[in-house]
Amino acid sequence: MATLQAAPTDQVLKDLLSNTLALVKPPLPADMWPRSGLAPVIITLQNYGTAADVQLEVNLPTGSVATDILPAVTTSTASKITWRVSLAAGQTKTYTLNLRLPSSTGATTTLVKLFRVDGTVLTETYANAIAVITEGGDLIRSPLVADLNALALTGAPKTARDTAVQFINSAYT
Repeated sequence: MATLQAAPTDQVLKDLLSNTLALVKPPLPADMWPRSGLAPVIITLQNYGTAADVQLEVNLPTGSVATDILPAVTTSTASKITWRVSLAAGQTKTYTLNLRLPSSTGATTTLVKLFRVDGTVLTETYANAIAVITEGGDLIRSPLVADLNALALTGAPKTARDTAVQFINSAYT
């Protein structure tokens, strides 16, 4: 799920690469996100080696906004969230945020990077690009409404379905 950006040349970097695991778990396939929707991002760092200082960066997709960020960030701009942490041997830390996706239809990426920190020197050790595809409301709404209307329902379930269809249709007008 992640891509090595450069071949490690020193032993410390090789150790960090072999001993640090970075996982990024988007909960739905990229093609499932509606425009302006919230997409949760969960990043887990686990250190299988010796203690290490690391910097985790999340470069936000163009037009998106990060919300509900935990734990508190070290620095934040409109386009990047940064955490700088020390990971003890065997320690696991989880970072979460919600992306308010762009209102436009299209494809973009969220780039997650992990750096080793040596004093003031940052060495990129891992990077992972997550595709984020936002679809126009009509691309999602029409098939959903058709599927709901195709259900053979009566009584309370039919009323609930009809109400849901009404809300779905009103959200995109």
